Amino acid sequence: MTSNLVIEENGFKIPLISIGTSPFIGASQFGVKAFQYRNYWLYHPERMEKAFLMAYEIGVPGVHVLPYESILKAVEKALKKADIIITATVEVGNGEILEKLRDMGASAVAIHAEWSDRRTSEVSKWLERISEFALSGLATHKPHITLEITRDFGNDFYMVPINPLGRYMGDAEKALELYLSSQKLLIGMKILAAGKSTLEEALRFSMKYVDAVTIGIGNFKELVETFTSAVHILREILNLQ
Repeated sequence: MTSNLVIEENGFKIPLISIGTSPFIGASQFGVKAFQYRNYWLYHPERMEKAFLMAYEIGVPGVHVLPYESILKAVEKALKKADIIITATVEVGNGEILEKLRDMGASAVAIHAEWSDRRTSEVSKWLERISEFALSGLATHKPHITLEITRDFGNDFYMVPINPLGRYMGDAEKALELYLSSQKLLIGMKILAAGKSTLEEALRFSMKYVDAVTIGIGNFKELVETFTSAVHILREILNLQ
């Protein structure tokens, strides 16, 4: 399915909505469900491939990749069947993953918050490496601090936590002020606050502050329900036909 939920930034296509993969690795914000999600998804690339293709058919143009071999394997297979836009988060030092993302044609790659929020000496070098083939970004778990301190860094975008509840955002009020004043592209994550916020409320709130969002899902039923609604709501917010 061709989606119109795409923007262009410096010649690179960025999905306004992408399927996130943090549930697939059992990220800690999912609490007691984390282990269940990890077991169901991470060791079954065929399930992840199916999820990526189902989301694409619904109208979700992108996949946001985390640096796990099985996720990359699933993406590689899905790319043979659909023109999916790839964005990603990477860990500093994993050059092999970076090369794989280059080969996949990834359009935007962020450095993981573990490094971005500590602003380690390697961050600038990795931003330069990423910039050779994609938009370079910084993911953050401390937006109220990192966006201000890295204002003059050479990154093209940020991946930032945002949701109506202010969860995972640190000083949420200050973070929102920084989002509004930022001159760089912002991709929102954690917009559902690990299932604590409703989809429509989360999207309508988040899109006041960020340019695009990534949303994770726990199962196939949730995928269909979430992305069918999300695509409709986004098109309404953006006045798209």
